[in-house]
Amino acid sequence: MSRGIDYATYTKRGIAFGFLLIGVGALGHTLLPPLVGPLPGWEQTLLFDSVVLGLASELISVFGFGIVLPLIDG
Repeated sequence: MSRGIDYATYTKRGIAFGFLLIGVGALGHTLLPPLVGPLPGWEQTLLFDSVVLGLASELISVFGFGIVLPLIDG
């Protein structure tokens, strides 16, 4: 009995969101210091955390929505 959840769409959107977070964090970390000078600590932490959350989002999307949930959906 499937619940009608489109796991492939959730997986693709989660991966796209993860790539977006990684891109924002990496580009901000490389492009902002030459443009505006040294970044405060909270901005460096925010950019680093966005990269980490992007990686976590991709892993959770692939393993959660792509592998585990379709297998346990009755």
